[in-house]
Amino acid sequence: MHPVIAVRRIACACDGCKRALRRPIATRYTPHDDCARFGVFERTNDWKLVTLKPEPPKSAPKRGKKGPTANDNKRALAAQGALVVPQHVHDALLEELDRRDRAVRS
Repeated sequence: MHPVIAVRRIACACDGCKRALRRPIATRYTPHDDCARFGVFERTNDWKLVTLKPEPPKSAPKRGKKGPTANDNKRALAAQGALVVPQHVHDALLEELDRRDRAVRS
């Protein structure tokens, strides 16, 4: 299981964005046009849901053959909408999400 987070390029605290963050979770991160900076950003600053995945293990290419590098693997994951984070960050986020989930359920 990989955690999914909501991210955006530039944090905005205008009244429109604050109102959007007070919406129910099901619609909180859907696009809204009442951002004070919408005329500048248009849709480029909409929230995006991304999956956090650990970095692929670093594997050395065989001698004489050039294989995919770790950066190639990261780019491939990013193209699929994943945010690549170091393994320890991934594990810490999973632990925190589990802790919060248990607290909500109790």
